[in-house]
Amino acid sequence: MKKMIPLFFFISFCAFSQSDGQHAIDSLQKTLTHPKDKLQQSQILNELAAEYYNINPEKLNEYARKAYAIAAKEGFESEKGVAAGHIGEYHFIMGNSKESFKWYAIARGIFEKLEDRCSLGLIYMNIGNNYARSGSYPEALDNFFKALKYYEHCDEKSFSGIASCYQGIGNIYTANLSYEKAIKNYESAAAYYEKVPGHEMEIAMSMASKGLAYEHSDKNAEALAAFEAALKKMPANGNEWAKAAITSWEGVIYCKLGAYDRSIAILTQANTVIKKFGDQDMMATNYQNLGVAYLRKSSENGDRKYLPHALDYLNQSLALHKESNNHEALIKDYNILSEYYGYIKDYKKSLEAHLQYSVYKDSVFNFQNKQSLQNLNYERMIELREKEIKINKLSLESKERQKWFLLTAILFLFIIGLLFFYQSQKRKMMNGKLMELNTELDQANKVKARFFSILNHDLRSPLSNLIHFLHLKKENPGLLTAENEAIMGQKTITSAENLLESMEDLLVWSKSQMENFKPQPKNIIAQHLFDYLKLHFSGEEKIKMTFENPHNLQLFSDENYVKTIMRNLTGNAIHSLKNFDKGAIHWKAWEENGSPYLSITDNGTGGTSEEFRALYDEKEITGIKTGLGLHLIRDFAKSVDCTIEVSSGASGTTFLLKFNKR
Repeated sequence: MKKMIPLFFFISFCAFSQSDGQHAIDSLQKTLTHPKDKLQQSQILNELAAEYYNINPEKLNEYARKAYAIAAKEGFESEKGVAAGHIGEYHFIMGNSKESFKWYAIARGIFEKLEDRCSLGLIYMNIGNNYARSGSYPEALDNFFKALKYYEHCDEKSFSGIASCYQGIGNIYTANLSYEKAIKNYESAAAYYEKVPGHEMEIAMSMASKGLAYEHSDKNAEALAAFEAALKKMPANGNEWAKAAITSWEGVIYCKLGAYDRSIAILTQANTVIKKFGDQDMMATNYQNLGVAYLRKSSENGDRKYLPHALDYLNQSLALHKESNNHEALIKDYNILSEYYGYIKDYKKSLEAHLQYSVYKDSVFNFQNKQSLQNLNYERMIELREKEIKINKLSLESKERQKWFLLTAILFLFIIGLLFFYQSQKRKMMNGKLMELNTELDQANKVKARFFSILNHDLRSPLSNLIHFLHLKKENPGLLTAENEAIMGQKTITSAENLLESMEDLLVWSKSQMENFKPQPKNIIAQHLFDYLKLHFSGEEKIKMTFENPHNLQLFSDENYVKTIMRNLTGNAIHSLKNFDKGAIHWKAWEENGSPYLSITDNGTGGTSEEFRALYDEKEITGIKTGLGLHLIRDFAKSVDCTIEVSSGASGTTFLLKFNKR
């Protein structure tokens, strides 16, 4: 199964020189015809191998092996190590990790004997890239940190290597969803590239990687700014494919922000370049994004003329993803197609698409459930490796000092007492630092608590989809045969029960962990919250949902917290109206005495004060089976300094949300 990782790439940079193009190759080949001696011959062959790194991998391998043979025969150990590194790069390019590791190990052994720290830094960086590409993130991170350690002893020529290490570390954190750490490392990479002339392309890539991290953190404005900065930084003769990729990502952000015309224009522009390069995966993703943009534009404007464009792009995306067997992308394809057919009221095709969506979703969900736990272990291992490296560094520093202390003691016996006293003070200082690191290790354990709370949120989506399927089956019973209905019905019941049990356990367990979430307040436009609810509950056709926002209210709070509160309150209202023929829900936003207010009202039968007790009593737990997470609403509201009042009677229920003044 293909894993969709939102990374730019893992690069193994050219080992021992930068490519100057065909002119440099011609000059080196001319010199090679009459070398001064065997040493110069092996050096020129290595330089030619480096020049062919980005041009012709087979030539890279040819010249590197010739250089290795001469250096091995004549005993030129340094050139032998360089050649071994180049051969490792060739196998890395060709995707042969086993052979790549073998040749990197040979080069590492040679440079360790020579105590060539700069070359060791490069080899460890390339080994880290090799591990990273295969998904062995803890091992990759370990080698990147070793590379940085060796690069510390080099001059300005190592800055590009240091930058590459930070880029690789950022990519690993992105793959493990640690976006804040990823962003810091991308910034460090860009800062080091800035110190070396001629690295505008690499700087642009670091900025774009930072933009992807922002996008996956739902920080769309920051992501857009990063992508625009990357495009401005990219040289005029820069890689067209990279420009198209960044442009495509910009189009996704504009779609999220509701600027559909802008999104479609950008994605179409990127599509032209992508087609030229023939990148099937990227082309399929771009088609999918174009289909979504056209569907969203049609849905929001009520103009059906854009629907054929949406269907055409979605079908092209589906065909390419089937060809590459990309299950995760197929999930989104079928989900959007189900939404499309539901929008045009072709419920049979909507059901068919949804059934395909469920099949792929089940397989990927089971896989990701296992992977989530594995990633948690990876996260833990990464944290431990970082701390272990720091501790080892402190230990090495301590041993280095002790060596000099002992040498000094032998030469100057009269100051032995003073040295012992000084050493004792240093040991106390080191112990204090070690205690601080142990405290940090304890904090790493709390990652699990945050992870499971996030996992609980992710489990809600599959459950919502199962319920959506049941609605389709109820409203269109003739679409399934009796046999299929029995099979799918049993599967639905089993999946729902399993998900409910898991969610119930996670909700109760994560209750005590809520303090680990810290709100990130910012200005929120109330209309955007209402648009989100419209989209999220667009499948609830039996219930009329209205929204009132006469003054275009803005409030200052954490957008994700507020969305969670509003989504759960809306879900509760829908649940209470499930047996009503004319159910109605009304959201309203206004400001009173400088304080923002939001309210939701339904026309259901209402409820008793006991049923709403979980909103006010922190000891009361209301789970998924008996409600829709009132205790989560309570805790989230408390976190963002929001008070909730409820009034309920025979004519319905109203929840009033009051946000304190900014």
